[in-house]
Amino acid sequence: ALADPAFAYPKMQFDRAWQALLLNDEHSYGTSGYQGRRVYETWMQHRDWIEKAEEIAGQVSTQALDVLAAQVDMPEESVLVFNPTAQPRCERITYEGKSCLVDDLPPFGYKTIALSSFTEPDPLPRLLTEPPVVENQYYRLAFSPAGALHSIYDKQLARELISPSAEFLVNEFVYTQDNHKTYHTPNAATFELTESPTQTRVVVHTREAASRAAICQQVTLPHHEKRIDIDNRLSHVADMFNRARYNRYAYYAFPFAVANGRRFCQLNGSLAEYGKSLTGHGTDVYLPAHEWCCVENDTFGVALCQLDSQLVEFDHIHADKTDYGNPGKGSAIFVYLANDWLQMHVPDGDQLNVRFRYAITSYSKGHEAARIAAVAERFAHPVLQTVCPAHPGPLSRGSGRFLTLEPDLRLVNLKLAEDGNGLIARFFGRTPRLTFSFEIAGGRDIARVTTDERDRDDDPKVDGFATYRVGQSSIRLRVAEPEALSAGDTPAAIGAFETGLITHPRAVCGEHQGHLYLLWGKNIEPDLSHYELYRGEHPGFAAGDDTFLARVEPEPYCVGRYEDTGLKTHTWYYYRVRAVNRQGKKGPLSAVFGGLTRAGEP
Repeated sequence: ALADPAFAYPKMQFDRAWQALLLNDEHSYGTSGYQGRRVYETWMQHRDWIEKAEEIAGQVSTQALDVLAAQVDMPEESVLVFNPTAQPRCERITYEGKSCLVDDLPPFGYKTIALSSFTEPDPLPRLLTEPPVVENQYYRLAFSPAGALHSIYDKQLARELISPSAEFLVNEFVYTQDNHKTYHTPNAATFELTESPTQTRVVVHTREAASRAAICQQVTLPHHEKRIDIDNRLSHVADMFNRARYNRYAYYAFPFAVANGRRFCQLNGSLAEYGKSLTGHGTDVYLPAHEWCCVENDTFGVALCQLDSQLVEFDHIHADKTDYGNPGKGSAIFVYLANDWLQMHVPDGDQLNVRFRYAITSYSKGHEAARIAAVAERFAHPVLQTVCPAHPGPLSRGSGRFLTLEPDLRLVNLKLAEDGNGLIARFFGRTPRLTFSFEIAGGRDIARVTTDERDRDDDPKVDGFATYRVGQSSIRLRVAEPEALSAGDTPAAIGAFETGLITHPRAVCGEHQGHLYLLWGKNIEPDLSHYELYRGEHPGFAAGDDTFLARVEPEPYCVGRYEDTGLKTHTWYYYRVRAVNRQGKKGPLSAVFGGLTRAGEP
């Protein structure tokens, strides 16, 4: 919106995405005693909020990147790379199976790479007959026959990072089905190795028999940064689907060897020390880690960044999750992935497919000196890229930046002010005097404000979060207007009205055999009469007399809903729905949506 006045700032979309995320909190999930239709509708609603926020973020990011690319002067067809963080960085960029390293990506800025720079295709993976040993300038990694890491040697620290006496290995899946009496880990694995000028990657395929999980573990050594990237995918963890609850737990083990270490977890701004920061008002068995946790002593430390799982335990796996005062002193980290406490919304164990991504890095001295927060930010916020044809543009060719900010401070958020007067920038860090400027017209007109955007005394010191207004008197953005719905005599499409609840239709298994619950966004037009619901047994079915299922009357809720019963066991069913007004005019059919009935008792 700043680079191109023709681009309308999507304020309403952002508001909806944030509202969806804020409504999706743990207090509305419910566990023990939570039964009946409400549990299934709640899970559909939560899924809708999550996917709606993700969809908006993806759409806006793609649109904004295209608008930015159109403004940059491009002498030849190129890849435009945008850095969303306020720190300069070096990253590996790929294009059609080829890769290159891009140095000096400007903070909160862009860089263009001509397609002619992508010359040699990356090598294809090759199948190995033995567990590999791989290395770069930072690490040497050795894999066990079952696919975990049994050695991580830091060449700079000249240290082995894995405890030789640990019960488990690093990045080893650990599963219990008898409430921690016994543990199960994968057995034999196969290995694929890819070595390119920009990275070394090992892909491990293995299985864990007790959980019945098929496991793919991708371990990558980037050549441009001291980091070990891990991408774990577990497919059909079928044993988690069961009737005997509170017995099944899953973990990933990271038994690092740091003598006399202190254990820290980064929260949303603050830092908590494991075993010390929590009071006795609840368990201290686990702590949430927002982006990273670490264990360190006065000499060195090891940090674990994570994207998908958030609870971590140290020293050992705690069988009693309500325990307090038994944190241990060890440096092993166990990521608490899942349990079997709530699964009523799952039709069968084949649907339990999960992904967990991590990065490991080690360092001398402490996490602040090593800038571990910056490492985690780069891992959590990858660069964005798009391919652009050659074209002229007002923004400088090659590279450009939109923000000048001192190191070790983080740009958390940049948005339009709620009153429309300028921008609101939120930062996080610690400095006696914060200095920054945005490289835009009016970008040096700054004033500190409160979190809710009211005026306050100017104080250059920052200790945590800080909020500033930028360009109050000079920056005005064109705001996107809501799309006007047709005022004709035909009802609007399902999901066209924003009620704060579900919009796109969904179906999910119910608590009984052959049982599905359906939910969709309410049509709030005053002349709504009813909905027509159609059902088929394949996704391409046609809506007609032979597939008509029911006339659904509106209810006094912000949703439309239907309960389908008497269906076949463990079978997919597909639906379409539309609104009908009192004049008999029919709206457009929804997109096809479907649900899978239960497989039977687990």
